[in-house]
Amino acid sequence: MLLMSFINGLTMAALLFIMAVGLNLSFGLL
Repeated sequence: MLLMSFINGLTMAALLFIMAVGLNLSFGLL
């Protein structure tokens, strides 16, 4: 169960990181 929560945390952090990078790239292109 601990492993699942750890993986869930990693996926959430990865999604937030990808979203932040996407926003930075989109604003950089504007």
